[in-house]
Amino acid sequence: TMEAVVAWRYALNNALEQLQAAGPLAPLEQVKAVEDLLLKLDSLTHEDDEERAAARYKSLMKKCRKAMEGSLGDWLSQQSTVEIDDSHALLVSGRHALAAFGVPPDLSGKGLGNATVDLAEGVDMPLVGFGTWQLEGARCTD
Repeated sequence: TMEAVVAWRYALNNALEQLQAAGPLAPLEQVKAVEDLLLKLDSLTHEDDEERAAARYKSLMKKCRKAMEGSLGDWLSQQSTVEIDDSHALLVSGRHALAAFGVPPDLSGKGLGNATVDLAEGVDMPLVGFGTWQLEGARCTD
């Protein structure tokens, strides 16, 4: 279950990045909703009562999914690429993570929608994305 919390924090932080990049054009209610969900996810990781945490977890996962399938997801799908430079915290943390695995990334001129690294097999791996969390079975390999 912690994996789902981490995955939602990742997705929502990416959504928040896109909202912040839109500046005053970002729908304020979406910014507040994403910030609220992130705070609730953070508080869930500090919950000591396992029964309460389980109940909150189920409810919170539904809220996260509803947000991404609703107006937030609709808004995000209409946005253009957010250009970021090499000093952006997201790319800096990505470079540190990759360096730990010996992967030398060249991220200059990349944006949130196209930041990738070349893997040893010659495949480009996105550094940012919403992943395949909804895929199951054979659909994962297609």
